[in-house]
Amino acid sequence: MAAALGEANAPPAAAPEEEETPRFSVGELVEVKPRTFPGMNKPGGTATIRKVHDEREKDGGPMKDGSVKRTTGFTYAVKYVLNGSEKRVDAQWISAKVEVSREEAQDARREEAAKRKAEREAEEARKLQEEAERQARKRAAREKVKQLRAAKAARSQPPPAKKPRVAAPASVA
Repeated sequence: MAAALGEANAPPAAAPEEEETPRFSVGELVEVKPRTFPGMNKPGGTATIRKVHDEREKDGGPMKDGSVKRTTGFTYAVKYVLNGSEKRVDAQWISAKVEVSREEAQDARREEAAKRKAEREAEEARKLQEEAERQARKRAAREKVKQLRAAKAARSQPPPAKKPRVAAPASVA
């Protein structure tokens, strides 16, 4: 009975953790992001994964790729297509290389150009509308100034001059 009470108060069993797997495999073509900040000058580029390092159980020393902490338990040795290689690059700096056909790339460029043109035309139309509104406000202000000046001129005009009274000639008596 005590065992039954102990089991009832025990925390639930933890769900089994999934085994972490590397994001990239050996021989895969990837894009390594540039890491150019103070103290680090690694330009990155297109590379091939040469080796996967399991960093989950051991500490391989300070991280050489500029990472503060690992995003996964794996790091990668890469060989750049143009020149050079790196060891222990964290997955946060690596993305899968996507191959695009010429036609797809051309279509994407055309769509992007059409989108930029539409945005530019919309911006020009908005500016023309704002300019027309500004001109209308200026015309209205000028008209109001004319009206105010006319009213002021009407108020400040001297009253019509009165005819001077002519004194009656003194009779000679």
